[in-house]
Amino acid sequence: IGLPPSPHEMREFEAASRVDPEAAYQDLIERLLASPQYGERWGRHWMDVVRYADTAGDNADYPIPEAHLYRDYIIDAFNADLPYDRFVREQLAGDLLAKEQPGDRFQEQIVATGFVALSRRYATGPYELWHLTLEDTIDTVGRAFLGLTLKCARCHDHKFDPVTTEDYYALYGIFDSTQFPWAGVEELHSKKTPRMHFASLLSDEAEAPLRTAFEQKLAENPSDEDGWVLLGSSYLAVQRPADAVQAYRRAIELSNGNNMAARLGAAEAQIAENPAALSGAAGQEVEAVVLAVDPERERISLGIKQLDKDPFSNFVADHPKGSVIMGRVVSVDSKGAMVDLGNGVEGTLRASELSRERVDDARSLLKEGEEIEAKFIGVDRKNRTITLSIKAKDMAEEAEVMQDYSRKSSTGATLGDIFKEQMGAQDE
Repeated sequence: IGLPPSPHEMREFEAASRVDPEAAYQDLIERLLASPQYGERWGRHWMDVVRYADTAGDNADYPIPEAHLYRDYIIDAFNADLPYDRFVREQLAGDLLAKEQPGDRFQEQIVATGFVALSRRYATGPYELWHLTLEDTIDTVGRAFLGLTLKCARCHDHKFDPVTTEDYYALYGIFDSTQFPWAGVEELHSKKTPRMHFASLLSDEAEAPLRTAFEQKLAENPSDEDGWVLLGSSYLAVQRPADAVQAYRRAIELSNGNNMAARLGAAEAQIAENPAALSGAAGQEVEAVVLAVDPERERISLGIKQLDKDPFSNFVADHPKGSVIMGRVVSVDSKGAMVDLGNGVEGTLRASELSRERVDDARSLLKEGEEIEAKFIGVDRKNRTITLSIKAKDMAEEAEVMQDYSRKSSTGATLGDIFKEQMGAQDE
């Protein structure tokens, strides 16, 4: 268990050994296996295998309050001597098992999927550079359960192990169709960007009476707008966005224009995963310019007539995140560069976003007046700048080429053929 025996335990064991050595050893082993510290000691090794951490990783290394639930699941599994095959299945598909057979282990099976949920995150935006997160998931599955590194099969069949590129992308398809949670990042916390897609730890059967009681309470006091907002949040927690929309609509109706902007902002943020659900309701879905923020009164002043006159808002509306945009470097120092994107809109390009390789001084790669292409990875509304990344653009292009190669390799096309095709497309 990783702890030295106390003097009393040593004397007790020595005395028992003199009477019956075999029984003394047997009793000691059983006592150690029954100790809560046994799971803590040996569960730690499994946590190393599955790259457990309390944070998300990369420059989105943000605390995840729910992570300890998965840690405790591992400790409890070791202490309960959970069969290994069940231990593996629950970590890979615990949510499906819980849905098929809800019972006493419903919560444990949901929590077990923390193995997948803790896959490393990259960059800062929600689900940014997602192919790298999926690559980390597949690699960890191979190392943890197969004792194999699977990364090579992303580009070619394994030379010695029976793992093909087809196998790799079959796994990729499974995890790409899986809904991962997003725990947030520090730079977006101040903007109240919501955490999203966390699975409920309550089964439908356990949740139903709680929701019924809450809805009855609101029925008795239908003018409680805070209650309706809370109800909307509760619906989202159990993956019922349509009901959440109705609850938010009711909250906005009750506000009667008071603090409407803040209410609307909260509602839109909470149902970001289903924005179309708000369409068709007058006054609920708007596009506007933020004119002022009053933190004390939790109020945001918006302007609609200023929208057409705001180049920054127009730029954000015309260029979705993830798109590749062109700009001209207007200033550069060791930490990064400012980029003119046209119409008075500026972008920021940090040195760490210039290349996969370490860049100590951005001036070694960029010059003032240089035209560049970079990926649009974020919006800093406070400073009204666009966050750019050349590194993300290059990695996305590489991933696209490799996936294209995987698709075409069965037809006999070589990687050189594909590069020639890509170069020809760019020339056109």
